This record gives sequence, C-alpha cells and structure tokens, in this order.
Amino acid sequence: MKKLKDVDGQLSSMRSAHAKLVKACGEAEKREEATKSFASQLTDAHRSLFFNFQAALSQLTQSLAERETQMTSQMMDQRQLEEKKLQEETKMRRDLQEEAAKLREEAQRLQAQLDVTSEELRRKEVQQKIEIDKLKIMSEHELTKKLELAISKRQADFDTKERNFRSTVNKLLSGEEALESSLTCMGCLRLMQAPVTCIPCGHSFCSTCIQGEDGALLGCFECGGDDPVRQVVRSDALDALCAKHAHRMHELVELQAALRRT
Repeated sequence: MKKLKDVDGQLSSMRSAHAKLVKACGEAEKREEATKSFASQLTDAHRSLFFNFQAALSQLTQSLAERETQMTSQMMDQRQLEEKKLQEETKMRRDLQEEAAKLREEAQRLQAQLDVTSEELRRKEVQQKIEIDKLKIMSEHELTKKLELAISKRQADFDTKERNFRSTVNKLLSGEEALESSLTCMGCLRLMQAPVTCIPCGHSFCSTCIQGEDGALLGCFECGGDDPVRQVVRSDALDALCAKHAHRMHELVELQAALRRT
C-alpha cells in the first residue's frame, strides 16, 4: 500500500510536471510564434526602412542635382552679369577717355586762340603806345589846327544834313498841302469832316455840307448843283485819310517852326 501511495504520488508529481511541461511547451510555442511574428515584423520594418531610405536618398540626390543645377545657373547668370558690368565699365572708361581727349584738344585750341589774342592785344597796346607818344610829341598848335579842322568838317556835315532835312520837311509839307486840295470840301472850303460820297457822281463832301437845314440832300457842288444827289455813303477810308493828313500837317508845321527858331 505504501508503495502504491508512493507510485500514486510519483504519478501525481509526474502528471503535475507533465502539465507544467505541456504548459511550458505551449508557452514556448507561443513565444516562438511571437518571436517569428516579431522577426517578420522586424524584417518588414527593415525592408520598409530600407526602401524609405533609398527613396529619401534618391530624392536627396535629385534635390542636390537640382540645387547644383540652380547654383550653376545662378553662377552663370552672375558671371554674365559681371561680364556685362565689366563691358559697360570698359565702354564708360573708353567714352570718358575719348571725352577727355576731346576736352584736351578743345583746351589746346582755346589756348592757341588765347595766345593769338594775347599777341594781338600786345601789338595793339604797342601801337597805341606809339600813337600816344606821337601825340605827345605833336605841338599844341598842330593839335589845335586838327581840332579846328575836325570841328569845321563836322559843322559842314551838320549844316549839309540840316539843309537836307529842311528841304525834306518843306517837300513833305508841300506834298501834304497838295494833298489837302483833294481832301478839301467844296462846300465849306475846309478839310472834310465825316466825309460822305455822293451817288451817282462820286464826289465827296462834309456830311453837314451836303445836307440842308431840313436834312434834305443838296446838289453836288462840283457838278454845278443842278444834278440831284440820290444818295450819300459814308467814306471811312476818306475820313481816316483826312485825320492822318491833319495830324501830319500839324507835326510838319511845328517841325518847320522849330527849324526856323534854330
């Protein structure tokens, strides 16, 4: 009995150990599956990380290439800009040099003109000095004689001009007097005032002389007074001519009187 109990105890211990072993095997299998799953996940993550790394590397390479291309283009643009700036500076320097050369030529030409002018002034100054010396040497009698001759010549010229002027004034006055006969009204025998022209004969008179006290038109004085005057027309041109004639006569008479007083 005791042996049976020992065997039962051993069996129970073995069953318990077996159960623990089964449980341990199950847990080991679970851990193995979990390990395989983790390994599979780790492999997928590594592959995804590798692909992402390659994509990032490719993108970075492309970005670096684009950046290099852009920098190369910028450097070329900068170089072209610097070359253009250098060309402009070279052109400006050349233009300045040409302008400076022109200014130097102009300065030389002006200097030459200045030298010529200075020489001419010097010669004139010497000539004037010689003339002054001659005048100093000349006696007082000779100077007085020359002055008298000059005054006499100027007086003769003045007298001739005065005679010519007086003659011109007299001619103008004679012409105005001759014109006055054509501008004289045959009704009042004076210079026409507000002249009108008769129709149909065409003779002109003062507007007041051709009309009677009752305002009726009189006969033409130059035609004999028998021919009737149908109509009179105001002559502005003749009126202006009479006014200018009166003004010229007034000025010429005053000028002639002033010449007689001298």
